[in-house]
Amino acid sequence: MRQICKYFFITILFFLLVGCGTENSIDLGPKKEVVSYSKKAYAVKGFSSLVFESDFSNVEVYCQDYDEIKFEITKKIRGIGEKSELEKKLNDFSVETSDTDNKVSFKSSYKGNIKGVADKTVDVKIFVPKVMDSVSLKLNTGTIKILDNVKCALKTELKMVNVDISSFEGKLKFIADMGNIRINGGRIYKDSYIKIGEGNVNIKAEFYNEGSSHFETGMGNIELLLPSDSKLNFENIGDVEINEFKEAPGAGKLQLNTSMGKIAIRKY
Repeated sequence: MRQICKYFFITILFFLLVGCGTENSIDLGPKKEVVSYSKKAYAVKGFSSLVFESDFSNVEVYCQDYDEIKFEITKKIRGIGEKSELEKKLNDFSVETSDTDNKVSFKSSYKGNIKGVADKTVDVKIFVPKVMDSVSLKLNTGTIKILDNVKCALKTELKMVNVDISSFEGKLKFIADMGNIRINGGRIYKDSYIKIGEGNVNIKAEFYNEGSSHFETGMGNIELLLPSDSKLNFENIGDVEINEFKEAPGAGKLQLNTSMGKIAIRKY
């Protein structure tokens, strides 16, 4: 009886394997990746502006010595199945760029049915002049890295995004639902604003010794590293781990607020 069951099992397994070889079979192998590349550049004059908007992107921003804003765009799809079928899905990305009155715009979105965020991305390298009027970045999911020193007014509207800035000089208006912001150098102008639902604020920079700025996170830490000769007054709401600065009558004010986290203000 055991021998009959063994042969029966082998027979069933044979037909299953044969069935998997048909054209309509499901590919259970490892995911494949298909990629397409494109470039677009716009000449600009003087103080230009950049407006970037995307649902799923990893963004890198670089500075250059000439008046041009250039995009290097990489569309990626990951999935199972024939590579030729996956390549067709690259057309489910919509990417639009434009230039109007010295303002360059980029907008991308995904119109297909792939659900996994990591399986559908538009990675963009952006090359901009070193000094600009403004940069606006709107992104749902992904990362943003500014890898050179850029001087401009910077505005963000983010959902789930981590931001890493090598060096920045200008006024900052940073709004994010979830994610961290790190600034590793530069100068923050007065009346700057950071508001994060969940995430950390980590900034090493100079601050203007006048005006008022406000940095806030609902759940996360705020860590600032300022030059030792900075003249600022701090208004802190939350658990202050350390503040190495004394009051500076007549100087500017920096309001720091964390509902669940710690505040640390140190000199360098």
